[in-house]
Amino acid sequence: ARIAPALRLVVPDIPAPLDLPPEQARRYLWLSMREFIGRAAQERPLLLVFEDLHWADESTLLLLEYLALHVAELPVMMVGTFRDDEVEPTSPLARILSQLVRQRLATRIALRPLTEEDVAALVAGLAGQRPPAAFVRGLYAQSEGNPFFAEEIYLHLAESGVLFDDQGQFR
Repeated sequence: ARIAPALRLVVPDIPAPLDLPPEQARRYLWLSMREFIGRAAQERPLLLVFEDLHWADESTLLLLEYLALHVAELPVMMVGTFRDDEVEPTSPLARILSQLVRQRLATRIALRPLTEEDVAALVAGLAGQRPPAAFVRGLYAQSEGNPFFAEEIYLHLAESGVLFDDQGQFR
């Protein structure tokens, strides 16, 4: 493997990558990640966020499991997000998560969809004013209480100019 020329300009004394068999290369990567996180955590506590783990491949999940086991004593919090309706009970994610929960290295927190009242509060926070009930009902129905979708629909409508009048009030 080559070192990118741009990286060589910034750090010219980077040694050439090691030529290792695949299993050793993986172990070397894992140890390097653990060491990097450990050094960074000495400077200040770290929050590491891993999103959409339901799409992660098995080698990525094994790395996360390894890190969870080896950074537990450091000032590091790892947060992983996934859609539980997209994780089969026999999937690598389900297996690894079960092991980490059993070892008390992970806590599973299930998030529920927003209620209609929650959607109203979300829109009020975004708009800076109380939204009309009919708009909230429609937004709730379209987003099914998913906060990401509710916000994206709101932003789309606000940016397209159909949501507010010239004085900035809801139509």
